[in-house]
Amino acid sequence: TCQQGFFFNSSHNIFIDRLLAIGWLGGISFMAIVLTAIYSGIRGKKETRVLAYAIILITCYYLTNVTSVALELLLWILLLQCLVAPKKSQR
Repeated sequence: TCQQGFFFNSSHNIFIDRLLAIGWLGGISFMAIVLTAIYSGIRGKKETRVLAYAIILITCYYLTNVTSVALELLLWILLLQCLVAPKKSQR
């Protein structure tokens, strides 16, 4: 495909792309946010667990494919929802 004029500027892995774009601290921080949201979501209410499973699906997709603006926006919305959702013991 390179002989046909295509140029690839992505590693097809958003976590590696973040690491390359914003450095070690930014890449590890991004991964920590994703893992914290997943952990928080799975420990939350049933509705929040569904959001955490959606984050896991998007994360698995991101390990082998490039991102799009719409999918990345959806990921950030899901991350924020899981991080600010009340826990089981809270009302």
